[in-house]
Amino acid sequence: MRYMIYAFVFMIPVLVDHTGLVDNYWFTLILTACPPRAVVVLLDSSVGELNWAQTLYGLTYLIVVGAVLFRMAVHQLGAFAEKEMGV
Repeated sequence: MRYMIYAFVFMIPVLVDHTGLVDNYWFTLILTACPPRAVVVLLDSSVGELNWAQTLYGLTYLIVVGAVLFRMAVHQLGAFAEKEMGV
């Protein structure tokens, strides 16, 4: 159920921007903070015209978010194991 909320909050606006239904600078700028936007940029660069700035944005964004989430997961793994398994 949480994925559906995530999809409506993040994916639908990115798809609306990607299809060109809304052509607004501020809307695109706000979507730059959405993780699915970085994925859509990388998918576009793999099948379409390569835009180095957008590709670099997508890679950098996903690497930074992945590193932050990995650090949070490693840092909180002990508390999770203690709570779930009683270790």
